[in-house]
Amino acid sequence: MSEEGLQQEAVVSVAVPDTVSDTVSESVPVAEVLESKEPAEPLSDVSPESKDESKEPAPVKEEPIFTQLPFIEETIKKIPLVTFQESYRITPQGLFFSLTKKTEILDFYRTWLKEKAGEKTGDEVKEEIKEGKLVKKLFNTDAPERFYLLEGKKCLCGYFVPAVIQNPPQYRLPYYLGSPNSAFDYLHPSDPLFTEVDGVRSTQGKAGLELIVTVRDKEVTVSLIGLRHFMKLARNSKKIAKFYPRATLSLSDAARAFIQILRKAKLVKIEEEPVRPMRFEKDGENLVVLQRSGFYILLQARRLAGLYHVYGKNFYFMIRDEIAIDLGRATRGRIGSFEIFNRKNKNVGTLLINGVKHALSGEAVVGFINEALESPAFIKQPKGPKTVRHYIEQLIDIVQTAQPIETAKVISYLKPKYRKGHKVLVNDVWMFVISSRYELVACISRTAKNRSE
Repeated sequence: MSEEGLQQEAVVSVAVPDTVSDTVSESVPVAEVLESKEPAEPLSDVSPESKDESKEPAPVKEEPIFTQLPFIEETIKKIPLVTFQESYRITPQGLFFSLTKKTEILDFYRTWLKEKAGEKTGDEVKEEIKEGKLVKKLFNTDAPERFYLLEGKKCLCGYFVPAVIQNPPQYRLPYYLGSPNSAFDYLHPSDPLFTEVDGVRSTQGKAGLELIVTVRDKEVTVSLIGLRHFMKLARNSKKIAKFYPRATLSLSDAARAFIQILRKAKLVKIEEEPVRPMRFEKDGENLVVLQRSGFYILLQARRLAGLYHVYGKNFYFMIRDEIAIDLGRATRGRIGSFEIFNRKNKNVGTLLINGVKHALSGEAVVGFINEALESPAFIKQPKGPKTVRHYIEQLIDIVQTAQPIETAKVISYLKPKYRKGHKVLVNDVWMFVISSRYELVACISRTAKNRSE
């Protein structure tokens, strides 16, 4: 079920003669973490977010401040005071204008650029500037950030024409000296979303603003936590990038995209769910699952309770979190010989194969799950919903009874990077690729789709 193939993570590389105990010696088992006195990290009402390991950024040279002050000073003279009071503000960050005035500002800017070009050449400039290029020149970016200006009960939503204005009141026009609120991860009840999209209203919940969305004559409640999680998943979705390109620019845009997906989503039966998050395992029919564009939307009592995406990086990180957090807690960090690591490790854990400890990579687990979803007959199907625990137990049973085979006999199923320096185990249709450092790096089914010409 990969969208363009799973992203690979680097693996720990330490040569050992007969075991991977040295390779994983620095890894911390979940059981050890659970027994520690440090408080556990709280879970949100959607899938836990993965923490990216990042290095300290290298010092960056300061770039000159981008400013459109000359354009601003000429333009504000052309705007009637009544219009200015309704939709414009002079601020220390530049000229703020509401969303409804974007076309007007671009027209002003297009005319201003032509006039300046004509002054240089002495001729009238007739060539039209395309809107995309105009936006880039005006804002110094293809995707300007949206902001809210809060003035008592009034809220303006719009953009800044960037400039450094030392004394906004000097222009004797409506100004704003407060701190603007970024609309990137914040949604205000006065956002145009609630007037432009039918069947959507806001309400104040226990944790803040919530959306009430009408879906097939019923109302579904969506929290801002849920919207933020969708926005994060949307960054790694090619379908979202194609059909909802603005979904990652602001929470309002993300809400518009999610509402469309929610309203188009189809009901999914329990046996059709690819992986049910373990915290919903016992909810049975009380959990309503909808699916659209690879997004699985989990509803409880008509409220968004969970959300996951089954392609690429999103699916990989979801499976990693399910193993390290939910499965780790449920099993105290161990299933038989399989020892689960916490989320900070590059591998998901270790398990015994033919009496030797091997590291198990996250990529191998996700590969096994994807193969099993494409060919359900290859594994035993549970009576209830499929969870990460079900897949891990199946993987352990199959790999621990697998037998070695000469690489040459199955080389047509192997990617070039696995054809040298790796050994292969087989069990019926399954192949397991193990590196020279005793790490299970890939799970492959011997099917036509995996066979090279």
